[in-house]
Amino acid sequence: MTVGLMLPTYLDREERLPLAESADELGIDAVFTGESASSNLFIDLTWIASKTSTVTIGAGIANVFSRSPSLIALSAAELDGISDGRVVLGLGTSTPPLIEGVHGLPFERPVSRTAEYIDIIRAGWTGDRLDYDGDFYSPSGGRLLETPVQDEIPIAVAALGPSNRRLTGAKGDIWLPHLVPKTVLGDLAEDVYGAARDRERSADAIDVYAYVPTAIDEDIDAAYDRVRRHVATYAGSAEPYRDAIADAGYDVAMEVHRTWQDGDRDAAAQLVTDELVKDIGLVGTPDDAPSACSQWHDAGADMVVMNFPPGSSVDDIRTALAAVS
Repeated sequence: MTVGLMLPTYLDREERLPLAESADELGIDAVFTGESASSNLFIDLTWIASKTSTVTIGAGIANVFSRSPSLIALSAAELDGISDGRVVLGLGTSTPPLIEGVHGLPFERPVSRTAEYIDIIRAGWTGDRLDYDGDFYSPSGGRLLETPVQDEIPIAVAALGPSNRRLTGAKGDIWLPHLVPKTVLGDLAEDVYGAARDRERSADAIDVYAYVPTAIDEDIDAAYDRVRRHVATYAGSAEPYRDAIADAGYDVAMEVHRTWQDGDRDAAAQLVTDELVKDIGLVGTPDDAPSACSQWHDAGADMVVMNFPPGSSVDDIRTALAAVS
């Protein structure tokens, strides 16, 4: 059973980062961290690399707007050296509120931009001179003087829609689905595998690291409510998540979105059914946790990345790590 931890950005740095040390000590397979208006993931990952010894270190995710592809390539290569070859580079589009509201950049053509970033990043890691004529970036004649320890750092793509899933299969190494019910995970992964085969790549070489909202608690009602609120936040505020959950057979996502947009967020959360919580999350008591993880693996996840909703304490996270380790 392969398990990862997504470090919650809502926790203070002094609370968040030491959880990576605990994961390393417990034998958790990977630690991912994201970024927001309050965190820079490459700074956090450098700290984690210096404090751990075996756990895989994942950027989950670096957005493809606020840094040039060459800078991302260089940052990941340096981090790979610091960690002695333990890096996974996750790329994604992030969201319009972060890209437009914080970085002041237009949120345009995200899938095409991601494809171009992957090409340039891989070219930069070779150490050869860059010669790329893209729609967004056209490096010509420059060379990155830092190359990874690994022959090639695995690139993971946070892909929700079918076009982005096909891009993952065409160019990526790992699919990072978030808020995808396990009953449809295998079907959606076929877009990834099919695109890989179309490019004469090995579908078996592409892994699925599922970001799964997690609540492990002796108080099972409290656990369900934390995941319920997490699902409502995404389905209520973001149409792509609303539509993806509805397409998986949960029409209630449309009502959750309407209620959230009307301003009644508590009511929106209560609309999320227990059935949906069980299908989209990893929820239960500590005794339930190993079996719940196994269900995700059976559904097609090569790694279950535990993603803890707001309201989860450091103790809650430590309890879950111990339960699955």
